[in-house]
Amino acid sequence: PPAVDDALVGEALRDGEAVQEGGVGGWRAPEALVIAQRVGEGAGATVFAATVDLGETLARVERLRLISVAFTALALFIALFAGREFLRRRLLTPIERLGDATARVAAGDYALRVDTHRADEMGALERSFNRMAEALGAGRARTDAHIAELESLNARLRASQREVVQAEKLATVGQLAAGVAHEIGNPLGAIRGNAELLEAGDLSGDEARRVLANLNRATERIDRIVRALLDFARPAKASREWLSPGDVVARAVELVRFQRSHHDVRFEVAGRPGCPRIHTDPNLMEQILVNLLLNAAQALDAGGVVTIRAEAAPGATGEPALVHLTVTDTGPGVPEGLRETIFDPFFTTKGPGRGTGLGLAVSRRIARDLGGELALVPGRGPGATFRLTMPIEEPRP
Repeated sequence: PPAVDDALVGEALRDGEAVQEGGVGGWRAPEALVIAQRVGEGAGATVFAATVDLGETLARVERLRLISVAFTALALFIALFAGREFLRRRLLTPIERLGDATARVAAGDYALRVDTHRADEMGALERSFNRMAEALGAGRARTDAHIAELESLNARLRASQREVVQAEKLATVGQLAAGVAHEIGNPLGAIRGNAELLEAGDLSGDEARRVLANLNRATERIDRIVRALLDFARPAKASREWLSPGDVVARAVELVRFQRSHHDVRFEVAGRPGCPRIHTDPNLMEQILVNLLLNAAQALDAGGVVTIRAEAAPGATGEPALVHLTVTDTGPGVPEGLRETIFDPFFTTKGPGRGTGLGLAVSRRIARDLGGELALVPGRGPGATFRLTMPIEEPRP
């Protein structure tokens, strides 16, 4: 134990008591205390000193401190673990479940619903998710219904367009029929005359063979004329094939030139030889050209020339090359004020019974469906020039 020094005694005599710490080492607590107490006053005062050993007490305090720290750390660990489990159960797991459900709804599972029995904010969020999924499902159902309705309307529209195209074709057939009947009359007359010669029985073998050859040529002529008209009038399924523009031009001119009303009209086919082949529908192409040729011929009341020309032309950068099919007449042309309206449905400047007013509108619609374009272009002289432009390569989707 620490010794009682004079300073402690003097302090006790002066103040009545004094305390001295013993065994102090750095920051550690003292290991003992010396307590001095004065008894009496004046010259007869006596100082009593007692030493208190703090070692065991401090050891007990240190043990208690360590136990307290251990329990505090354990309690903190338990609290952290419990908090983590609480967050996982009450927050993280529901959020993960909502995330998975959101991904499934985004993939199209609009019937999915999450179970919710909670009354807190997470429960409100889950109920909001269910309402959102229900609204999305209802919206998707309405969208599907609208799409189905639009597809049905588009199918009906395409059917109506096909009917309009066919109606215009039949109207054109009506215009061609009179010319075809007149054209058939000549070979029919030849057949009748040659048949009468055979019936008389006055022909030699060689003469009879020549008469039969004449009959065959006349019937072939009639067959070719009737077949051309029937092929033109027959509804054809849309089918693309590689074809020569010159072949389509020849068939169209063959049909139109039969017209009796066109006896003063001369049809000329021009253009450079070897025009590239195009990938398109031959029947629809022929319908466009027949409409253009009929319009051009009908514009020449006093006679004139209709020129049809097929030429290749380069396309724009990155686009396929083109074929231009132009039909030019020497008639009065199209007035400036009508250039923007001649392609409108039912617009016509012809007299009654000479057209439906659908020819140019239907022809432009067909041209665009085939990936091309039909336009009225400025000509080099009098008359009107219509240009049908078609890509040489198959149009890109």
